[in-house]
Amino acid sequence: MSFLNLSMLLTGIGFLSVPLLILLIHRRRQVIPWAAYAWMAKALEKKKKRVRVTEILKLISKLLLLLALALLVGRLSFGGSGQTKTMIVIDNSLSMGATLEDGTRLEKAQALALRVVQTTDGIFSIWTYDGKLKRASALIENKAALGQQIAAIRLSSGAGNGRTLTDTLAEAADLKDVGTIVIISDFQSSAFSDGRVIEEMRSRLPDNLQLSFLPVDERASVPNLAVTHFELMPEGLHPGRENVVRVQITNLGSETASRVPVTLRLDDKDLDRVLVSLEPREDTWVEMRCELPDASPRQLDIYLPTDTYPLDDHFYLQVATRGSLNVLAIVPEKKSDEPFARDVFFRNALMAVGGSQRWNYKSILPQQIYQENLVNYDLVVLMGIPARKTDNMTPMLRQHLMEGRGVIAFADQNLGGDSPWSGLEIEVGAWQKEVSKELDAKRLENTYASFMTDETLNPSLIHLFRYLPIQNATAGRLYVSGEALPVITTSNAFGGQLTCVGFMPASGYTDIYFNPNFVQIVQRLAWETLQLSPVHSHVAKELTALAVSGLGRDSRYVAGLKGDTPQPASLVEQEGKGLVLRIEPPEQAGFVQILEDDQSFYSFGYNASRADSAIASSPELLRKHIEAQGESRIAVVDVGSLGSFSSSRELSILMIVLAVLALILENYAHLGRRN
Repeated sequence: MSFLNLSMLLTGIGFLSVPLLILLIHRRRQVIPWAAYAWMAKALEKKKKRVRVTEILKLISKLLLLLALALLVGRLSFGGSGQTKTMIVIDNSLSMGATLEDGTRLEKAQALALRVVQTTDGIFSIWTYDGKLKRASALIENKAALGQQIAAIRLSSGAGNGRTLTDTLAEAADLKDVGTIVIISDFQSSAFSDGRVIEEMRSRLPDNLQLSFLPVDERASVPNLAVTHFELMPEGLHPGRENVVRVQITNLGSETASRVPVTLRLDDKDLDRVLVSLEPREDTWVEMRCELPDASPRQLDIYLPTDTYPLDDHFYLQVATRGSLNVLAIVPEKKSDEPFARDVFFRNALMAVGGSQRWNYKSILPQQIYQENLVNYDLVVLMGIPARKTDNMTPMLRQHLMEGRGVIAFADQNLGGDSPWSGLEIEVGAWQKEVSKELDAKRLENTYASFMTDETLNPSLIHLFRYLPIQNATAGRLYVSGEALPVITTSNAFGGQLTCVGFMPASGYTDIYFNPNFVQIVQRLAWETLQLSPVHSHVAKELTALAVSGLGRDSRYVAGLKGDTPQPASLVEQEGKGLVLRIEPPEQAGFVQILEDDQSFYSFGYNASRADSAIASSPELLRKHIEAQGESRIAVVDVGSLGSFSSSRELSILMIVLAVLALILENYAHLGRRN
């Protein structure tokens, strides 16, 4: 039997002390001897033992009677007599996957819900909450059926907060039929610490409704370190060589984390490990090395030691690099006085990473482009070749971009004139020549030379002597001192990626190609223009409309964690995205494989959302807010106050037994021991 409001019960039990106090403070009267006292003392001595036993029996009977009344009052405070209707809401959001000493928060919530059902008479409905309120059972009295519904609840991939809970409760179908709502949750600080949540619940829920919060975790300090984000370096990810990736680690707990290992595992082999130390709410980025032997699909797992919340201790990624990328460079005919072709420095810097196995590089003259099918190329490079509105080549380049591919365009004053890219809708300023401008050291961030903020590197060693400032591109990727406009830009154009460079990597324009960092700049430039996505990772909300290229309208798709039985995936038409897959999120994180007509089609790493990773609980804050607002209809219930009786019938029997026993003892004391 659960006593959700203990005040009257404790008051009744407090009255048990009254007879004992009276007995303790009662003082024996002073006896003054008189003539017949000796005779009466002998008579009293005979009955002394009998009187003491009689008084003790009377005291016990009064205590039993008070205890029966206290239990009765305490029971009435829970909801009175009759059929109570209770709505039980079980939080099954991601944070309920945090571990306790004897299981997870969700498992404890299920056990508490079962205790409430078994120890309370009335009818119940069972609901779950994961950002959305979902009915698991209608209002019924069958305790066995309710127990089955509670046991069937599983951890969801969703997350919510106090305000969405209030919104969904106010619209719940059972709200008008119930007198009590019991919410069993971890009551995260990030979602429930705001006192306005209590105020809003009080104002929006019916006045006759009793709302009880039943916390599953009272710990004030909860450790939780999480892998929160992953990103490739700007130079990209290449097979056949060692790559560097960046990983974000966040301390979402309330304890300092000291020298915690972060491990990068490729397939089944640990490749790199770093140690991190973080204060609460602090995050850091670490660089980790990942060598890809070849272009075969690989499984990447970045993980931490298991802690209180294991759902964010792993970050799963499916790696699918391409073995060879096709590059077509359109280069002007080399003049007799030129020692090199115009693309020699760019080509060498590009080929420096991966060589011919990575880059299938081809150079042609402008008139030869009509012999090429640009569909066969991932990247087209214009080495000073203009793309004006009137140029015959321009429609081919626009079509290439419309198919989602990339174009890099270098400007040459001798060939392109003042508007070299007007056909690609790029506006430029006037040529700046006979100057010597250093890279702008104050605007290196988010540019292709951002790595030169390292104190060991000197961006002032790179100069531009002739350049074209670019006016209307989306993002600047290189700046020179004294110039407001960028000299390298990138933007989404016609559905593809267009990168414009306002100079040539050649003598008379710049000395950048002499700098050993030119290779890194070119790699960043090429990778961003290619717009490749070699790493596949998704969270639950993305699986409701997963866009994958190559979906067939007449094909059959199934999906599931590798090693598990795949489940059917729905193929639906979505406005703006076309055909997408709708996949039921797996119960656990891991690697998911999609099959098309029983053939491998697409694989990805499935990760729990980090939106619910701040797992610290706030029941004490809730209590303070409720007390501060003087709210009597809302209470945070102590789990220990849940009684151990199986039904109110047993409690009623106990109260009757106590009352009858008190009556028997009282009558025996008065009548049975009179003689």
